[in-house]
Amino acid sequence: MTALAFSASFSTRRVFLLLIMLFLPLSVHSQKKPDFTYSETHVITIEEENNTFRLKSKNSIKVHFNTENALSNNVFYIYEPSYLKVEDIDAYHNKRRIYDSAIDYHYADFSDVFISDSRTHTINYGSRLKKNDYIRYTYTEKYDGLNYYPIQSIPNIDSVSRYELKFNHPSDIRIAFNFFFPGKKPVIRESHGKTGTVLKFTDFEHHEPVDHYPFNGSLGYVQVLFYKKDSLLNLLEPRKFIKWYSGLTPMIPEVDSVALTMVPDSLFRPKNSLQKIANIYDFTKVRIRYLADARKGHTITPLEPEYVLKNSYGDCKDKSALSVALAANQNLPVYMALINSSDGPRFEGSYIDRFDHVICAWDQGDTTIFFDPTQKYQSFGRIGERLMGKEALVLNPDNPRFVAIPVSIKEPTLRLVINANLDSLKKAEVTITLSEDYLPLIRRLYDETSSLKRKNALTRIINDHLYKLSISDLDMVAVNPIIVTLKGRADLSRFIISSSTKSYLPQSPFRYGHKTLYKRDNDSLPLFFNKLIFSEIKINFSGDHLTLADTLIARRVSGLPLAYETRIVKKNNGLLQAHYLFKVLQKEFSGQEKKLFIDFFKTFKKYRKKLLTLRKNNPDK
Repeated sequence: MTALAFSASFSTRRVFLLLIMLFLPLSVHSQKKPDFTYSETHVITIEEENNTFRLKSKNSIKVHFNTENALSNNVFYIYEPSYLKVEDIDAYHNKRRIYDSAIDYHYADFSDVFISDSRTHTINYGSRLKKNDYIRYTYTEKYDGLNYYPIQSIPNIDSVSRYELKFNHPSDIRIAFNFFFPGKKPVIRESHGKTGTVLKFTDFEHHEPVDHYPFNGSLGYVQVLFYKKDSLLNLLEPRKFIKWYSGLTPMIPEVDSVALTMVPDSLFRPKNSLQKIANIYDFTKVRIRYLADARKGHTITPLEPEYVLKNSYGDCKDKSALSVALAANQNLPVYMALINSSDGPRFEGSYIDRFDHVICAWDQGDTTIFFDPTQKYQSFGRIGERLMGKEALVLNPDNPRFVAIPVSIKEPTLRLVINANLDSLKKAEVTITLSEDYLPLIRRLYDETSSLKRKNALTRIINDHLYKLSISDLDMVAVNPIIVTLKGRADLSRFIISSSTKSYLPQSPFRYGHKTLYKRDNDSLPLFFNKLIFSEIKINFSGDHLTLADTLIARRVSGLPLAYETRIVKKNNGLLQAHYLFKVLQKEFSGQEKKLFIDFFKTFKKYRKKLLTLRKNNPDK
């Protein structure tokens, strides 16, 4: 999903930060001197006319090249999203202005956006840079209103000597700030005058990039709050946000009778509301191709349902708005819901930068059921794991509110049942059931890939989770709305070490987490993960063997959804079963929770290297 799916503001500023990091590498602390010294200043002027605010920001970036290593980084970027205008770009080398021919632009190119008026400006200094030179470039950003002023991000690049925001504003306007510092808080200096406000940061402490952390590109974030007298002008309250947004687009779009002729009558035939909404979801996710028209006016507002139906394309907000319109035609309470599908800075309330995705919310009594019309291969009633645990702003005009999407995983999403004989470990049979995010992935493979590519992909998906177990020749044997079943072969010859009297198998067959997790024990930054894990493996052994029944190794963490378990049990038929379970159903860990998680991970890694013993029964003794 493109960053332009709802808001280009915060997401595309992160693209800009990534571009900065390409030319300004993160410092190496063993160096006596950083490659670069960086400073950034914004001078923001606020004007009011007839209760309408205009905002103009004059920005200046200065980079000093301290070492020879820095000189190959000679191209600089300014991103211009469709909701603002970038003007008056000037660039200087030392004190001399460079030629206009060195400044160019190209239109943003996203894989799922076929038309856009967002641009990236480039400033190319060529080969003229030398050690101890400095460059400076300035430009102006013009915003249509205060609501479009984005969260400001302080880049985590080499040595940031100064970051400053200066506001010139009418005397009845007051400026305040919220901060989010994922690492160490810098020195903050604020000065507030009648018509001017200044925010300045110094004493930044650069941090090296670490794994499982989405904020490597930033030292911190600033949310600017605008007050007129004592009234907050920002859209933090859901009711204030929806009032503003409904002035741009209807919260419950209508679809006219002509456009409805393009919708099959079968969608509305069921009397059951649940089935009607499921039909609308299936129609929208399949019949409307995911493509975005990201020109100004459609960056944060959806296209009309009639247009989407006629042209059979749209992005998340277009597909969601169409779903709401079709449901409203049947008097069903479905609403658009705004959400952040990635990990952004943590500020309270509703603001444009917070959201990058639109889904649907069905109010069914006291319960809210979410569905995502962009997920072509997902079943109705299931929501992607990337959205679980996040808050969505439900755009119900009568009851706008934030609703937390629960982690709804109650059963293993990856379950293997292996039937093995100790005398032929390479020829075991395996049955695999998959659910949640695996289900749309498998459906897509069967719909869009060849047989050979599909088999290779299936094997890779399963084997990536397994330690010394090898699965092959997988094929789908059954599928329903919540589970897909595969069958194939399992090779246990590396997993089980066998002799004439004993067999040994690992206490854990799961592959989870990289060794770099150990290094995260030494920092104060939180841990973030993209995926939830709930896996189970059962190995049924046939043949004449014996071990102690009910051998159990388990570790659970009180108050956290973390667990692993190994159990060897004797079944009613006298045969043995090795039962393994592994669960991590939380995506963020900080403070004491982070410490508990890393301890859990270290213990799990140790158990993976330990062995269990199966003693073969000798009837002659």
